[in-house]
Amino acid sequence: MAPKRPFFKYLSLFVILCGGVFFSVSSFHFMEAVEYENLQLELQKRGDSCINSFKREIVRNLEVLTGLQGFFSASPTISRDMFFAYTNSVLKGRPSVQALEWIPRVKTEDRLRYEQLAQNEGLTNFVFTERDNGVMIPVKNRQVYFPVYYTAPLQENESVLGFDLSSDSVIKKALQQAISSKKMTGTIPILLIQSREKQKGFMVFIPVYDKVEGDKSTPQILRGFVAGVFDIEKIFQVAMKHAGGNVSGLSFAIFDRTNNQRKSLYQDVFRYDRVWATHKQTILIAQRKWQMIVYVTSHFKTMHLKSNSLVIMSISLCFTFIICLYVKVVLDKHQKNEEIVKLRTQELQTRENQYQQLEKMAKKMEELARTDPLTKLFNRRYFLEKLEEEKNRSGRSSKPFSIVLIDVDHFKSFNDSYGHSCGDFVLQSIANIMKETIRKQDIVARWGGEEFIIMLPETSITGCKTVAEKIKNKVASQVYTYQNKEMSVTITAGVAMHNSDSDIDECIKKADDALYKGKKHGRNEVVIAD
Repeated sequence: MAPKRPFFKYLSLFVILCGGVFFSVSSFHFMEAVEYENLQLELQKRGDSCINSFKREIVRNLEVLTGLQGFFSASPTISRDMFFAYTNSVLKGRPSVQALEWIPRVKTEDRLRYEQLAQNEGLTNFVFTERDNGVMIPVKNRQVYFPVYYTAPLQENESVLGFDLSSDSVIKKALQQAISSKKMTGTIPILLIQSREKQKGFMVFIPVYDKVEGDKSTPQILRGFVAGVFDIEKIFQVAMKHAGGNVSGLSFAIFDRTNNQRKSLYQDVFRYDRVWATHKQTILIAQRKWQMIVYVTSHFKTMHLKSNSLVIMSISLCFTFIICLYVKVVLDKHQKNEEIVKLRTQELQTRENQYQQLEKMAKKMEELARTDPLTKLFNRRYFLEKLEEEKNRSGRSSKPFSIVLIDVDHFKSFNDSYGHSCGDFVLQSIANIMKETIRKQDIVARWGGEEFIIMLPETSITGCKTVAEKIKNKVASQVYTYQNKEMSVTITAGVAMHNSDSDIDECIKKADDALYKGKKHGRNEVVIAD
């Protein structure tokens, strides 16, 4: 009869089993938490993309109104035909703009003249009107009127011609705010009478003033308003088309939260079973505070939540049971040897981990030694090393290389006007443009301060100038937004080609001389060295 096995062997197996199950369940919850965190980051990324697309579309539509204000400000008299000619061109490709309007400020003594002038222009029934229980009636006597005098497109908006906007309490409040602030001002959400489906939208007003001779203290005379009527749903639909695949699995709502109110501007029907999470962002539009909410449904969760936690738990449980069987056999025969092997394995793993950590630290130190910390470009020392190597290679192959030396125009003004952090932002932006433009074999580095240098192997002076021109044009065409302020940036570059009969310092000096020649000629130029 076989001897009984010691109780501690079964106890150890039980402990291993319980520990394995505990580890498996813990791993499951940990990985699930990680996946949910990643899913939240994906929500934030996609939500921000959709919200930013919406903001860009809003700005694109409001630019039409800003342009119309400039049109009226540029001339003291704008006829109805001039208005139609201008608005017909700017409304193309902007279905979200329901109407563009001119609302003059009309004193009571000038009312008859304005009505007769409109009637003479073909609007035979034109009079100043207001609403009374939903019916348009002639307006009551007031000291000042703000009628819709011009509107486009005329066919869809003819019914509002002559309507005195100051007779509507909601619109009157927006007009008064625009007058007091002298800024673009929006209304609360309104129903669009132009839309058969009674879609929600909003109106935006910009005051227009007559030019007055005198200093800045001379009061301005209000001439009227340019106004825009915008369909919020159409703006949203166009914006989401630009957002592309980021919209999948999401629902949206937009509220006007000005003065702690909550008025619905837009809310789509939830396309899935239930809301799982939300992402919110506040948007400032025409002195109104909007809140856009991105709703993440369980369908989005199903689409993006991976099953790694379940896989890891299953693998961990299987591994636990295999270990238990293995330990049972090993405890019977080779318990002592197994402990030695385990100890040595741990020592080797520790050494390997230490070696890997040292190797990572060495690579990190090497990268720091050759990289500029601000722009992440190569530094001057590393660039000179690569330049020496290229000189030797060029000498053997008899193929020249070229150098571009770049300086940011008026860089000191960015630091003086916006602070050094703005200057750092400009340098980083230009560095990114250069990295995107040059070839893989080209070397770009920060030369010092606001200067950059590029080496282009096997490149003639003509090819070098072409690359420099591309960089210059990209820098000049990009809009730089820092702390809600837009800036324009230009660069000046000098290019020189290295021949086998010249040394490196001479080549760099030629590029530098060409650079400062461009500076003297007005900047934003690429100059070839003499």
